Amino acid sequence: MNRSLLAACALAAMLAAPGAVSAQSEIEGAWMFTLSSPEGTFEIPLTITREDDQLIARLPTGEDFFSGAETASGVEFFWPLVYEGMDLPTTLTGSFQDGMWVGSADFGGMAMGAWEAKPAA
Repeated sequence: MNRSLLAACALAAMLAAPGAVSAQSEIEGAWMFTLSSPEGTFEIPLTITREDDQLIARLPTGEDFFSGAETASGVEFFWPLVYEGMDLPTTLTGSFQDGMWVGSADFGGMAMGAWEAKPAA
């Protein structure tokens, strides 16, 4: 009897928990992406689309900027940044809060930063 109750509670918790499906409609679209790094703060207009299970962030020129996927807690993007001739693979992790995406940036373990993405006007 206890196992049945435990299984029913676990199933109810899984069904009630917000997951990738709820974030799906929130991440796709046009965004004003703001990146704060040791080199300064940069505002970049982006459009994020879904291609299969991958999220692609594109610049207004149509050029891919970074790509990633949804996670259990939000999103994780990978940016193949080259800084002063050095590869500096950057990971951006974030979650949806108060109508925008917010998160941290790890510049290849060399520096940390923050980012946010607000719906484009």
